[in-house]
Amino acid sequence: MYQTFLQNNMPQPLLPYTTSSFQIHQESSPIPLTFFTFQGKSVPCLWLPNACHTLICNQTKNYLLDIPSIPSPKELTFEKNQSYFGITFFPGILPSNTLKTTPSLFQTLSAYPSFSDQISHLLSSLTPNLHLILPPYPVEQTIDVIAASCGSFHSQELSKNLSYSERQIRRLFHAHMNYSPKTLSRILRFQSSLQKLLKTPQKNNSEFIDHLSYSDQAHFQREFKTFTTMTPRCLIHLLQNLQSSDC
Repeated sequence: MYQTFLQNNMPQPLLPYTTSSFQIHQESSPIPLTFFTFQGKSVPCLWLPNACHTLICNQTKNYLLDIPSIPSPKELTFEKNQSYFGITFFPGILPSNTLKTTPSLFQTLSAYPSFSDQISHLLSSLTPNLHLILPPYPVEQTIDVIAASCGSFHSQELSKNLSYSERQIRRLFHAHMNYSPKTLSRILRFQSSLQKLLKTPQKNNSEFIDHLSYSDQAHFQREFKTFTTMTPRCLIHLLQNLQSSDC
């Protein structure tokens, strides 16, 4: 169940509406990955925190954008009429330096006629031991526990379940993810509310804070604005405007 929740976090909801010819594919085995391709439009795209590391190759100019797992939103703009191909890695899984410095893996994609052919090529080329950095066991388990609770985080309980001290967990987690388990908890709780909001935008804000450990609506709005720079209603209006302009 939590793996499905984490996979649902991987796509960027604003990306399809700030680019053209957008296609996406989620691969579940052997390692969850999200592949996507699009044409740039030179329209700013707000990249939202989702606990995932993403690589995007500009196939027109042959350069790689390295977007690590970030605890705050970031504005990106993809150049007009240029082709891009991206991979988003499952939370906690990182691309190795070898993958980020092996341009031939991405430069050859243009030789394949379809998106599915490009995905097949990359999947056949990716070697987990060479191209991926898997999280240490305590980090993997910390992500699993926080995801299973949709962002509810209790450091003492986590320490007891994993048989590691709270300090060890924080140190190992920060070394791998570059932020704390508490920050991941906040990101995943935000993502849980975001997914509900995108599915049922007509609901009131109060309906999104149930079971998500927000103390009140003000707390929910404050956290949502931290991760999107705007209120929930403003995000829905932005998406609606982008959808209308895309028609």
